[in-house]
Amino acid sequence: MKNLNNLTGIWPNLARVYEIAKLGGFSITVTYEKNGDYPQVNTDYQSIKIFYNRGNFEKDGDLWIGLVKPRTYDLKGNYETLDDIHARVEKAKKHPLPKSVFDASSEELLKTAIQRLNFSIKDVEIIHKVAPVIAQLDLDSKIQAHHVAEAIQYRIKFYHDDELIVADNSVLYFGKYIAIDKAGLDYCYIGDEKRNIRKAIYYLKKLL
Repeated sequence: MKNLNNLTGIWPNLARVYEIAKLGGFSITVTYEKNGDYPQVNTDYQSIKIFYNRGNFEKDGDLWIGLVKPRTYDLKGNYETLDDIHARVEKAKKHPLPKSVFDASSEELLKTAIQRLNFSIKDVEIIHKVAPVIAQLDLDSKIQAHHVAEAIQYRIKFYHDDELIVADNSVLYFGKYIAIDKAGLDYCYIGDEKRNIRKAIYYLKKLL
């Protein structure tokens, strides 16, 4: 990736999730299509984690977001910077956090999501935490249905779907600066990170 200054413009949906996460203290999980036409996805993901260095990216976070291949990395025009996002978060902190009380339409929306998306108790609890933060970010004194809808969107986790991969599950990390795409290894041992580390070291030695 040529420059890290315009990532907010390349993936605006990710910038939005980061903003919500910063205000509410939430963690983020990034996913991508397993068989998609996006071979550089893990390289881009490492750049994203460097760019959003104040973000908390996890394998099973509070907010889930999909990473799609951008049409271009060289966007023209002006886009928000991280400073702009952080300034808006600081402004939102001065606005009272609405109580996690949903109106009738919001409750009906959540009930439909529970039935159709098989949400767990944990999913519902997180939605009740995220929706007020979204309202606070919008400087709204009450939680509206569209705040709940957005919170629901970030809990749609297709981790059981063979078509999607959790980005942090596809990389082996060694300290702060070394990351190896598991695709570079012939195979990995599920649940045995020590064997994976030995295999990764062997892989690195071959590159020297």
